[in-house]
Amino acid sequence: AYKQWGKQDLPLHPTGTGPFKLAKWEQNSLILMERNEHYFKPGLPYLDKIEWRIMKDGVTRATALRASSRTSSSCARCAGPSATRSI
Repeated sequence: AYKQWGKQDLPLHPTGTGPFKLAKWEQNSLILMERNEHYFKPGLPYLDKIEWRIMKDGVTRATALRASSRTSSSCARCAGPSATRSI
């Protein structure tokens, strides 16, 4: 990846061998990860995909949670991972 993209653009083109692969990225809006069918542990991961919607506004996050369009919310700036709430 380094040879193809160079030092400057490497962060924009993630690579790896983890359980999920990047399917879609819309900066400041959406991150979609899909199951890596070549993952070395057979049968894993259990999920087909994970979708993160970036909502910077607290009111927008709260409204999405109340409308049941989201199953969790976190505020990375607030208090770190302990600020995550699952419903």
